[in-house]
Amino acid sequence: RKAIYFGLRRYRADDGALAAACEALKTLPRDGDAAPLLNIIARNHASTAERADHLDLFWDEILSAVGEARSLIDVGSGVLPVLFPFARMPSLQRYLACDRDGAAVRAGEADAHWRGDKQ
Repeated sequence: RKAIYFGLRRYRADDGALAAACEALKTLPRDGDAAPLLNIIARNHASTAERADHLDLFWDEILSAVGEARSLIDVGSGVLPVLFPFARMPSLQRYLACDRDGAAVRAGEADAHWRGDKQ
């Protein structure tokens, strides 16, 4: 399992691009278009790099399985919280994400800052 996990790291593109997108997201006006920055974040993190083109199907399956949850805990979240389709789950009141990867945490913090959410 450890070898597979670290093998996935080879898909991580330029960490500089991920960091720059996170910093840009923090300064983006709340009414600004975050989609290009979120795309950079998704394509430059191991948790989503390979599946960035299939996230709509992924979310369809996840939301179907979760149903109308009020709380969601995402352990080992990667950068998925940045891409979560909150509008498709209006009953969700609390989304708790945790990951040990600093880049994923920084992406989540940048997104929460831009959204004005609690961290």
